[in-house]
Amino acid sequence: MRFLPDLDGDVVDAVHSIVLRHPLREDELMRLLSHWVPGRVFATLDELTEKGQIQVVVRNGFRFWCGADAQFRS
Repeated sequence: MRFLPDLDGDVVDAVHSIVLRHPLREDELMRLLSHWVPGRVFATLDELTEKGQIQVVVRNGFRFWCGADAQFRS
């Protein structure tokens, strides 16, 4: 069973804690957080990116969200 943070709390905390533990494809993240308004999730992703807490990485045509300090090999 995978660890999932408490998704009943704040969307900012949920997004941050999820992607710090495991990079997720954007569609997977949206599905996981589907009980929040999608616009709120995207606004949160933008907010956390601007603060330098998370990043988006495009790999093989997919967008992955992960912690800001995550590094990937080519």
